[in-house]
Amino acid sequence: ASERLRVEIVAVSLKPESRAAHDPYVVRLFVEYSLLDLPSEETPLSLPKPAPGQSVHYNYSNVIHVDQENNRARRALLRGVLEGRNPQMESIRFTLVSEPPEEEEQERECEDVGVAYLRIPDILEKQQDLMESRLNVVEMGDSSKVVGTLTVSVEALDALRSIMDDPEHDYTPVSHLQAVT
Repeated sequence: ASERLRVEIVAVSLKPESRAAHDPYVVRLFVEYSLLDLPSEETPLSLPKPAPGQSVHYNYSNVIHVDQENNRARRALLRGVLEGRNPQMESIRFTLVSEPPEEEEQERECEDVGVAYLRIPDILEKQQDLMESRLNVVEMGDSSKVVGTLTVSVEALDALRSIMDDPEHDYTPVSHLQAVT
């Protein structure tokens, strides 16, 4: 487990009073997430919008390899995140996306309904994998408005510990990578 991270999108529920819960055009939802510099991933299925007080379960998980042999650059990025040097990559960003009903796919586009964040360093600080963590999904333009809850699991503790134990000289400091002026 020290060679990989696992991100699982478990479930989504909407707050009954949220705009997404009332919007007749929000019919099916999927979740997209981005981590470090990797291309974003999304749940293969969009599921019907849950009824108020209910959840829809995706149970979609994805493994990100961070082994020394093939993924040293990614380890270095994570080390930077854990040491506070890559603050812009500190969080996994989860976006809840509304997919138009099939009969309207021509006219309507996918729409971002809300966003949730999970800080990678929290895993190391708490010294535990974050299993079935409930994250607040907030409106895209207004983080004071909670749209609903996203339940995710992130297994990364062993990998993060292993990265922090790597000998320092395995990494080229970023300053050495910048062109010498």
